[in-house]
Amino acid sequence: MQRELFENNDFYKTEGYSKVCRYCKKDLPIAFFQIRYKGYVPEGTRGRNHICNDCFRKSQRLVKWLRDNAPPQPQDSRCECCKKITDKFHLDHCHETEKFRGWVCRNCNIGLGFLNDDIETLEKALEYLRRTNASI
Repeated sequence: MQRELFENNDFYKTEGYSKVCRYCKKDLPIAFFQIRYKGYVPEGTRGRNHICNDCFRKSQRLVKWLRDNAPPQPQDSRCECCKKITDKFHLDHCHETEKFRGWVCRNCNIGLGFLNDDIETLEKALEYLRRTNASI
């Protein structure tokens, strides 16, 4: 009975699918990417990590090394980016240079990540906010 659940589940079918790793840019078989979601996800590349297993392990080692060697978190509990008080800091680092940048709040960490840590994209977002807020 349990075997049938796994054999008939399209989520675990990986033959013929590949994905490009966001870090190393290699086109690899889908089996090289960790499953991210436990629930039902259709057959294919959805529900898999955006980085391959090798890059994921390398990233985890880097973050551990940075955390162990980073300066102490700010004593005033303020995010180094937005300056708001936070109860939990996240380690911010450059993915290209692999250097520590600072201790930031969750919102800043996610925001910078969604904007690909790119100054030009951030400037475009800032200009968009200025333009649309002025018209409201």
